[in-house]
Amino acid sequence: MINYKEIVDLFETAVSDHKYLKYFRFGTLDNIDSTINSPLPMAFLRPVTSPGLVTGTDGRSRELTFELYVLDQPKLSDEDGRGVLSNTEQALYDLYSFFYDGSYQQELDITMATIIPVNEAFQNRLSGWVATISIVTSAKGISYCNIP
Repeated sequence: MINYKEIVDLFETAVSDHKYLKYFRFGTLDNIDSTINSPLPMAFLRPVTSPGLVTGTDGRSRELTFELYVLDQPKLSDEDGRGVLSNTEQALYDLYSFFYDGSYQQELDITMATIIPVNEAFQNRLSGWVATISIVTSAKGISYCNIP
């Protein structure tokens, strides 16, 4: 089973490998405001309510749900923010592809349920997109036999 820390670390790797994105952070939404002097554009991963363990026909699986924010600060010359929204949307899909098409596609099942635009949010007045992402992994390692 891939644990929570490993999943967050994979997102951090995906962001650090991306040429457009410059910063990654995870946690609660108030942590976005603490990134006020951090490099932009950035990705922020927030865990949200998840279904947890599911028993299906092929055994147990575990589902975790996240909100993935990809944000940048529009330039003063970019009055309507179209460039920022376009670039951050593409970066969001690139991060999704890192899991969906990349070397982890056999271990993780990822879905992107919705994306919502974010405009002039948080203290930095950031713009971009937030996606609801679900990751399903095998839960075969969760067993009474493995309790220390």
